[in-house]
Amino acid sequence: MHTRTNEEREFLKNIKPEISREDLVAQLRRLHLTREEKAALNEMSRKTIVVGGKVVQLGLWLMETVINIARRFPCTCAGAVVGLAIFFLIGSIPLIGPLLAVVAGPIIALITVGMGLMQDLGFQVQAMVNDTIRRYS
Repeated sequence: MHTRTNEEREFLKNIKPEISREDLVAQLRRLHLTREEKAALNEMSRKTIVVGGKVVQLGLWLMETVINIARRFPCTCAGAVVGLAIFFLIGSIPLIGPLLAVVAGPIIALITVGMGLMQDLGFQVQAMVNDTIRRYS
């Protein structure tokens, strides 16, 4: 069993989700997922751990973090999903697939996630330019 260091304990003690359970459930309802997928995410959000006698809502904090990242960087998340799918397809090629996946997997991940990140950052830069133009027009 893993024993936690003092730094890990302090980090875990300070985790405080900013989202309420009701808000998370409302956000999960709006997602285009199957009922089973939503139930699994809701169940994951209920996971807690005890650190130093304090109950930490680790699952709720993790779900909040994932939703915030996906909302802020949607193209990056899509790039990660596409890269993962390509990685699995390459890995399924008979005989040479596993070797190709090991070599090409990280490269594909960098390319697809990088393309998504460029799209996300491009949108943010465009929004900043538009705000600046409106402010000084």
